[in-house]
Amino acid sequence: GIDRYWRRVAPHALSEEEKSTLRAGLITNFNEPVNQIATQIAVLIAKVARLDCPRQWPELIPTLIESVKVQDDLRQHRALLTFYHVTKTLASKRLAADRKLFYDLASGIYNFACSLWNHHTDTFLQHVSSGSEAAVLSSLERTLLSLKVL
Repeated sequence: GIDRYWRRVAPHALSEEEKSTLRAGLITNFNEPVNQIATQIAVLIAKVARLDCPRQWPELIPTLIESVKVQDDLRQHRALLTFYHVTKTLASKRLAADRKLFYDLASGIYNFACSLWNHHTDTFLQHVSSGSEAAVLSSLERTLLSLKVL
């Protein structure tokens, strides 16, 4: 539906009010327990971000950054997964104006992404020394996602 109805020139395109409601609903809850569904939601948010971020959706990146900072492991992981898909999608844009917007975005989040990767790497190393396998896998996945964002 995003590919078919999101653009203004599309036949039967969504109204700006509908788009605004959908954008707000997409980023309100990062607590999806099923990994495959969470990945699809992250890809969906990235597709919308490719078309709307940062002009029509300026609150997306700040919301993702705040959600990555929370202490809830599931919410933090889902926000980090979404953050990865959004940055990957925005980085793939090729027009000069879009590249400039991504450069501005990337320069604004680079220090945060570095500190995030450092934090998750330290946490992973602490879990490795403690020996908890579940915690090691969880922190390793967060470390990998933060590296991909970086």
